[in-house]
Amino acid sequence: MPSILIVDDDWYSSQYIRMAIQRSGAVTYTAKNARESVDIMRATPLDLLALDLALPDANGFEICTWARRHYPNIMIIVISGYDAVEMKVQALESGADDFLVKPFAPAELVARIHALLRRKERSSAEKPLPPAAAPSTSQMLRLDSATSILYLANNAKFTVNSIEKHILEMLLASNSKPVPFDTILQAVFGSNIAPANSARILQDQLRSLGRKLARESQGSIRLYMTGNRGVIIRIQSPEEQFAAKDTSAT
Repeated sequence: MPSILIVDDDWYSSQYIRMAIQRSGAVTYTAKNARESVDIMRATPLDLLALDLALPDANGFEICTWARRHYPNIMIIVISGYDAVEMKVQALESGADDFLVKPFAPAELVARIHALLRRKERSSAEKPLPPAAAPSTSQMLRLDSATSILYLANNAKFTVNSIEKHILEMLLASNSKPVPFDTILQAVFGSNIAPANSARILQDQLRSLGRKLARESQGSIRLYMTGNRGVIIRIQSPEEQFAAKDTSAT
């Protein structure tokens, strides 16, 4: 059952519209000014806004623009005694979906509302499905610590060195969350080597491991350093892989 807000400061006009709409089975709300209309829109899920342009505290164009910006899925029909082409154009450019001039036959109003609601339903039905969630890191990679072999989901595999194994063990255990660079540094080297040298070696090993992952996965698995010096393995979508190839080609 659709829910419709009627915004009109003229009580008789508002009730005339309300009775016409209610006969079609809709749930109706009424507001006599812009402030009331905004309060109702914020508090109530609505399918359609029937809006008069002449309001005591704001013009209808402002409400139309506000509603379209904050509730992009709501359908808006302006119902007004103004019939100038310029007014119709301004209403449509402010976000209205239709414009009906007073006086009007109730049947025409109901027919226009039904048409707008059908358009809303079609628009919702035609929205593409969200992309499937990318597989997790644990689904794409498996490290055999005993043999130091990393297995990929595409049946590729390669042997990793001891530092790479430490890195992979920490990243695979992180559930696809970044691991701080310093945490990896301490786990791999402890205090056995000068900090400056250990950081440089770890960075070299990360770059090398990143190249291997990208090469063996054909670009679907990447190793990234985040802005806060965290390290993460990311599974890239086909779109991201294409974009990466396109960028590298230019």
